[in-house]
Amino acid sequence: MTIPVTIEIESRALQAVLDELIRRGQDMSPVLHAIGSTLENRTRARFESKTDPDGKAWAPWAESTRKQYAKADKGSRKGSLLDRAGHMLDSLSYQVEGDGVRLGVNVPYGAIHQFGGDIQKAAQSRLVRHRTDAKGNLMHSEHLGGKGLIFAKDSHKRAVARWFEQGAHDVHIPARPFLPIVGSALAHDDEQAILDLVRSYFGKPL
Repeated sequence: MTIPVTIEIESRALQAVLDELIRRGQDMSPVLHAIGSTLENRTRARFESKTDPDGKAWAPWAESTRKQYAKADKGSRKGSLLDRAGHMLDSLSYQVEGDGVRLGVNVPYGAIHQFGGDIQKAAQSRLVRHRTDAKGNLMHSEHLGGKGLIFAKDSHKRAVARWFEQGAHDVHIPARPFLPIVGSALAHDDEQAILDLVRSYFGKPL
């Protein structure tokens, strides 16, 4: 079962400006939607720059992971760090709820990428089919210095099937923060962008 992760953050400086809008009887809906849209766009930009809210580069893939994905994604548009299949960015959105804004992703692995952690992998066994030549010798690819084997589809008649076992182990996922959060606070640059946006609301509609 996947348990949703929710983090509530407050900005005293931002709240003071919003309170002033409320005191003046301003309609808060436009400015809240503008805040949500701005935070969503800034978050999407981090997927492009591959950096956290402080501007630090995300930890790269492990070399073994990079090679694995490069082979699997060859000829496709996949392979982006943190969001290889594009599902996380597709699910990124904001919602206005009362006098607040909720921003997040709707995928079960979003939290582990944001905060990092260890994933426990259970022991498993898998039947793997590799291609062979007419003499029954295993065929090799250019990977791993020519020692890589070529996987066989079910339709390939010349193949050998073998069971491979893997014991239980932990996989460490480094934190790659993408949401506008630093610790338990709104990231400084995001906060400043939102403050400038909200303050402009005093002078003209958004």
